[in-house]
Amino acid sequence: MKHLLSALGLLTALSTTTVSAQSPASTRAEHGCLPDTSLVSLYAQNEVPRAFEANDDGIVVIEIETEEARVDWVERTDRPGFSGASFFRWEGPNHFSRPGIGILTYRVFVEEAGRYQVRIHNRHDHPDSSEANDCWMRVNRSSWIKTYSNNGNNSGAWNWHFRFDPGHGAVAYNLDAGVNEIQISGRSNGFMIDRLVVFPSNQNGQDLSIPPSARLKSRPVLGSTMRIEANDQAGAAGITPGASTFVLLLSPLAHDGCGIRMPGMGRSGDGVMLLSNSVAPLEIPFSGLYQGPSNPIGFDLPITNAPALVGRELYVQGVFLDGSTGSLRGALTNRLDLVLGDF
Repeated sequence: MKHLLSALGLLTALSTTTVSAQSPASTRAEHGCLPDTSLVSLYAQNEVPRAFEANDDGIVVIEIETEEARVDWVERTDRPGFSGASFFRWEGPNHFSRPGIGILTYRVFVEEAGRYQVRIHNRHDHPDSSEANDCWMRVNRSSWIKTYSNNGNNSGAWNWHFRFDPGHGAVAYNLDAGVNEIQISGRSNGFMIDRLVVFPSNQNGQDLSIPPSARLKSRPVLGSTMRIEANDQAGAAGITPGASTFVLLLSPLAHDGCGIRMPGMGRSGDGVMLLSNSVAPLEIPFSGLYQGPSNPIGFDLPITNAPALVGRELYVQGVFLDGSTGSLRGALTNRLDLVLGDF
């Protein structure tokens, strides 16, 4: 308990550069800590959508309908064989010489720079397999290139055939380490797109059984704002709504081991302080009164736009303090592991 008490009385230099996360990378809770969902981070509505993260094989899988259909892209479900919940069909006019109409934007995150294959699970139903079979594509605001599907016999069926024109080679781009932007715009009336995949040349992303990629985690972006919410949805902490304070703790260092057991900080056992307790003090930037599971307590956290912070690690954990008991009885949340970034 002495470690928690000392934390509650200390502020660090971080208080002048408040930081937060786009999404949590949760640490497994042990010894009475609340579940991983007790402390989560949310996007502000006006933020740029998070990038999709490559899986362990370096493959990024995106269902087209995860982004909003724009202009004359129409969301449909009337061609069985698509993946996910739906697909998009270009129902606008042909734009054979005018790219950039009805732009769909998808952001992907890859760990390593290199040459990546890009494919779209697609369909075109025109009897002439060379018609209604293409769209425009560009990566990282490069020039728009016509990309098409036609192997001579794939009309009327979902397929992965996807080539550059001119050149007729398989669609591939040099991607940077970090976030890359892929954009698609309408070209041929009737062309249908279902799933976008990005993968290294030594992998095969053309498999509908590969799960869709998760949104990027643990990458707080400088100069943005996001919201952290804390809750005890299942009532596991046994704290009293309306009489309990929630405190958010930050530390530049995590505990090296499994954490420090905190007697009384959890109904079924000792809670665990997963932040550093000795090498660096903790900061308490926000606190508030917890009103119960139906009303999570939230904090809007601005991220200072200071380039020197890029790459800095930060750890966040929360504590519920039950004021109805006249003591510091309460519960600790899971921990968010953060790395500050510029993308």
